[in-house]
Amino acid sequence: MHTAIYVTYYTDDFTAKSFVSHNTSVSEEELANIDMLPKIGNNMFLTPELAPTFTVKDEDLIKILGIITRIADGQGFISNSGAHGQRGYDQKIMFTWVGAAVDIPYRVYKMLGNLGPKLYFFRLPYRESSEDELLKQMSEDFSIKIERIETALFEYLYFFEMGPHLIYDNELHKVKWDTESDSVDAKRCIVRLGVLLQHLRCIATVWHTEDSQASEYAYSVSQPEDPRRAITTLRNLARGHALLTGRNYITIEDIPVVVKTVLSTAQIERVSVFYLLINREKGDVSTDDIMDYLHVARPTALRTMAELKAIGLVEDYEFDDGYKTKPVKHIRLRDPFNWFLSEGFKKLHEDFVPVDNTEFLNQGYKQHEKIIKNNYPHTETFVNLSDEQIETFLSIFQSMEKEQANLSIEIDRDTISGEVLRQRLIETGKFQQDAAAMIVEGMCKAGRIEKAYDTYRRRKE
Repeated sequence: MHTAIYVTYYTDDFTAKSFVSHNTSVSEEELANIDMLPKIGNNMFLTPELAPTFTVKDEDLIKILGIITRIADGQGFISNSGAHGQRGYDQKIMFTWVGAAVDIPYRVYKMLGNLGPKLYFFRLPYRESSEDELLKQMSEDFSIKIERIETALFEYLYFFEMGPHLIYDNELHKVKWDTESDSVDAKRCIVRLGVLLQHLRCIATVWHTEDSQASEYAYSVSQPEDPRRAITTLRNLARGHALLTGRNYITIEDIPVVVKTVLSTAQIERVSVFYLLINREKGDVSTDDIMDYLHVARPTALRTMAELKAIGLVEDYEFDDGYKTKPVKHIRLRDPFNWFLSEGFKKLHEDFVPVDNTEFLNQGYKQHEKIIKNNYPHTETFVNLSDEQIETFLSIFQSMEKEQANLSIEIDRDTISGEVLRQRLIETGKFQQDAAAMIVEGMCKAGRIEKAYDTYRRRKE
């Protein structure tokens, strides 16, 4: 049993059914002592490692995120079963969920987009430690450092809860907020960030429609979230920062943490291009700029541009500089987002750049090119992919072959759409856009599949 923590409910793992149980081997009276939902009420719900949650089967993850999405409203949760009928809690149950993960898989973003985005993330910056710093850490006792942190935290909470303006309400110490003193400029920043997040978190499906150069794309977009919910959450985050500094009103000093949270909550690929846009004159970049910045192939860059247009963040146009055989495609931020090009915003985001840790999601991830080349000696660019990713590709490709075999149109039976194949790979959560494009091209060079325009089929021996 883990040691009890002040105003915290701790667990290393949980299931969807643990919030409100319908266990048939336990009486309904005893279930009230098992349910986790009332235990997390008015507490911080702490799950230090989210990997067990994010790596469960899709159907289980949907249930967990679906319930979390519901109870995040703070209005309780009621469920039905054939064992105990209807049971649950029709009451206000407020809590804060805090957990840590190496990175957020793509499939989690997609599920949250469909369920209703109520979770927010903060990507910690990464910095390489020097040899002297690592040497110093070796001589420091870890238990002593933890003790110092705990002492500082509890001393802070002790003095904080002695505040003369605190109100004791519903078993919690609360602060009376001075709304009239909130900075209008700070609140306007929060509104703009909430609208930006509305677009960055929108789920868009993009597919190729025309030539072999993948220059034309169609897309469909899910219903964007209402920015008011995000604005409320981001305002509360700013309030939390204000309280940490001893204020009961928001100022511009509370906005940087909001900026970093917004840029961490969106998918890393979109944020990367957003950074590129806000650091270029007039927020304008070309296909070549994105290829160089993200280190991706032209089809992937074009698809990314189409996706950003689909979510309403940019507008596209073609520019003929007189040197190329065909006009160059560009994208630029739409006018409603021009504030993010200002010096004011640059000061607020404090050079914060979210770190992409997706390569560490798989325990078997291998960095070295030679591991791939040992298995596929004929390829030169098929690198930085794990054995698990290769196995996933083969499984997805075989599955799509079976689907094609059932088509009624004879000519389509032996070819697979490259766009659909890459999208299927990304949806597994094991590939980012560039890795999906890389493995498809790598399999062609390895002689495992054949390419005809942007369609593929198994290579005939």
